[in-house]
Amino acid sequence: MKKESRNLLSKRKIIEYLNNKRKNKYIKDKNIFIYDKLDSTNNKAKEYLQKKINKSSEIKIILAEKQKKGRGRRGNNWVSYNQKGLWASFLFDLDMPREKIPQITVIGALTVQKTLKKYNIDSQIKWPNDVLVNGKKISGILTEMVITDKKAVPSIIMGIGLNINQNYFAENISKTATSMYKLKGTFFDKNEVFCELYLNFAEFLDQYISGSRKKIIDSWKKELKIIGKQLELKYESKVFKVWVLDILDNGELYCKLENGQIKIFPTAGTSLNFTSYKSR
Repeated sequence: MKKESRNLLSKRKIIEYLNNKRKNKYIKDKNIFIYDKLDSTNNKAKEYLQKKINKSSEIKIILAEKQKKGRGRRGNNWVSYNQKGLWASFLFDLDMPREKIPQITVIGALTVQKTLKKYNIDSQIKWPNDVLVNGKKISGILTEMVITDKKAVPSIIMGIGLNINQNYFAENISKTATSMYKLKGTFFDKNEVFCELYLNFAEFLDQYISGSRKKIIDSWKKELKIIGKQLELKYESKVFKVWVLDILDNGELYCKLENGQIKIFPTAGTSLNFTSYKSR
């Protein structure tokens, strides 16, 4: 297979791959939407909700070869303007108590981590939802909840960006980003990687919904490897040196400050200095 074709998404190849694994029950042809270029797959998913396109409880997948305005946490840009990476959004309804919904984002990082493991790539989750390899970012997740009606079941849009076949990065991110190609020295079939990602995602989502929510959150906490460690974080433009005592089930950091005060830091607006970790 030519390396160029490995960078192109194909609905036919995706369905064939899933059929060969006898797991096509998880996805239907009508629920896969592939675009050559979008501003953002998450934005396109919101458009589907607004226009009620293919409205059903089934998972829908929006994929783009390129994104012009890919987004990360805190409004940061996600560099995704070439077809060598995987830019995907999963759109689905989540019928459960609303206080338990925001934590659904943890399945994104666990999904990516498990997918990379299949290709013999060990990764670490950086709180709350980035995936790193050797301290460099290979994937990011942006999860959004959309409520179109107060009585309606909330819709979840989980955007996942995964660097696959990039052999170089722009100078401003070259020291902080990596890809599957740079790690393994070989090109990967993007359709196959997506299928593995999707199957892992569907498995984690099913577990989350069917009663294993706490188990999944505990697995995510364990993979973060920051409980009991000292680190620096930035919140509301201020830098804090803290001991992480625990991670609450809603993802917030339960910390002890240098002056002994206990403070809880929310996921929104908080960023960690990954290089500052120290064991207690």
